[in-house]
Amino acid sequence: MLDVPLFGLSAAIFSRDTARALALAQRVESGICHINGPTVHDEAQMPFGGVKSSGYGSFGSKAAIEHFTQLRWITLQNGPRHYPI
Repeated sequence: MLDVPLFGLSAAIFSRDTARALALAQRVESGICHINGPTVHDEAQMPFGGVKSSGYGSFGSKAAIEHFTQLRWITLQNGPRHYPI
């Protein structure tokens, strides 16, 4: 069973062919994909969260904060202007 349509929290691929496993991992829609390891293995410094109907977004680590934010640039000119208005 691979890439179940509704869920995508974590996946594991077991293979002797590492290159083939990496290529397959790129195509699997899951929040985490382990190669030759169990799906219960996660790292504290990495974001944890699923895709599709799994979970409620990512949490943990700086990457998870960036997942929920959007970079914006806002400027405020409150001193003398360098150009006429």
